[in-house]
Amino acid sequence: MAMLRLVLDRESVAHVLDHVEDRPPHDWLRFWPAVAAAGWTGERVHGFLTSCASGPRADVAEAATTSLAGNYGTYRPL
Repeated sequence: MAMLRLVLDRESVAHVLDHVEDRPPHDWLRFWPAVAAAGWTGERVHGFLTSCASGPRADVAEAATTSLAGNYGTYRPL
């Protein structure tokens, strides 16, 4: 999703956020949704990214900050 810059419909975005927002701020599963959210819109997305940007994981915070600016970063997952 994130690497393909796939823009999801609101319902799908809500489903993804339902899954990751309940996880602790240090959970690694927040990373890829934070990357993919660069192409998502809405207050909930903004809140998720803001939360991630101030979280304890540097990789997630960097991805969220980049997404908040509306940009996709370059990541090497493997």
